[in-house]
Amino acid sequence: MIYLVRHGQTEWNADGDRFCGSSDIPLSNEGLRQAQQLGRVLSAVPLAAVYHSGMQRSRATAAAIVSEQWTTGKVAIGPDGTDQHTANSIDEGGLVSATGKAHAVLMEDRDFREVDFGAWEGLTKKQVAVRDPLVFAAWESQPGTTAVPGAAPVMDAQRRALVAVRRAARRHGREHVAIVAHSTLNRLLLTGLLDAPIDSYRRIVQSNACVNILDLHGDAVHIYGVNMRTLPIAF
Repeated sequence: MIYLVRHGQTEWNADGDRFCGSSDIPLSNEGLRQAQQLGRVLSAVPLAAVYHSGMQRSRATAAAIVSEQWTTGKVAIGPDGTDQHTANSIDEGGLVSATGKAHAVLMEDRDFREVDFGAWEGLTKKQVAVRDPLVFAAWESQPGTTAVPGAAPVMDAQRRALVAVRRAARRHGREHVAIVAHSTLNRLLLTGLLDAPIDSYRRIVQSNACVNILDLHGDAVHIYGVNMRTLPIAF
């Protein structure tokens, strides 16, 4: 079972319509609170691994989730994903409590990094509409196939994400894993798993610190939940 997560809020997310993309923005204080709350929600799941994209906001959210998997020796997690105590450590080999007992492994996979929005990075949608009115109008109706100035095609991001999620599914078999990724990347991934047109990806909502529940068996895909803040009793 795969728990596909969007990271907690950043200052740019708080604007509601700013293109964050490949800009490496850290979690805000609210985002850190959301990540810790999400960690408590997922503490009911025995996670074997928690993947992050290598970006600050993803890694910090993943670290908060892993911290809540501990049975002892929990630490405070900072916005950059590092622990604030010296008794315990976080590294790519996983977290080890003060008792030496290992829990969910923290793993980086850069194929889950966010889409690059090129010249639109850091701008609001209103600013982009003024700067590139014709391209923005086309993007609003066909976001998957419209070329954004200076950006790589989003279909490339979808392709790498699909390869990465199936790789994680094969690696972990029937274990539970979490993947902390990003709004656009998650939507492209869900669209691809459903074989839906890529231009429809923005019809899927991904709130900060939400969870999507996926089950992958070879080519078979089942999606049990999208944009969730709590887990169904069955999970």
